[in-house]
Amino acid sequence: MYFKLKWWQLLLYEITIISIGIFIGTKWHQFFSGYIYSLLFVFFVCGAIVLYFIFNQIKEDVDNK
Repeated sequence: MYFKLKWWQLLLYEITIISIGIFIGTKWHQFFSGYIYSLLFVFFVCGAIVLYFIFNQIKEDVDNK
């Protein structure tokens, strides 16, 4: 089961995530500086998984038409 977001809901979600990331980066930069490579790894792995699901859903939508 999945849900779909409207474009403005996704935009609002992305702005929220970016804002909290900037806030955390400015407040706790010394704490996270030791984990920069681990955090980048997690970012790229999670990003690849999200892209896989997005493109898979697009492919299914195109195939069902």
